[in-house]
Amino acid sequence: MGEKRHVLARLAYWQHRLGIQPWRVTVNAVAGPHIRQSDEETTLCRIERNPDDLSAVLHVALGRAPDELDNDICHECLHLLLGETNTLVQMLAGRLGAEARRLAQDQWRDVEERLVSMLQRALTPDT
Repeated sequence: MGEKRHVLARLAYWQHRLGIQPWRVTVNAVAGPHIRQSDEETTLCRIERNPDDLSAVLHVALGRAPDELDNDICHECLHLLLGETNTLVQMLAGRLGAEARRLAQDQWRDVEERLVSMLQRALTPDT
């Protein structure tokens, strides 16, 4: 099975398992060692979500072992699962002053990432 087909199959699996089938996720498969997030940061996989219309783009670097791809796809799908919580946090943070808003958003990003990582490890324990 080609790598992109593997990514699509695993995406469908995790969407079903996590109950996030309403999300329309397109895949941007990148041949290369990483995906550029900014001028200074790179990653292996990331998701851009649009909660307004339940759409997302999964950016994934190919050329890795299938279990690594699966772990990353699970991880990013968990971010979608927490999408409503993220929207609520962002809405509440918007009512704060600039400094408090930045602090709340930074703290939420850290908490969300830790939670997603813990859940991903629990769901993919053999990898």
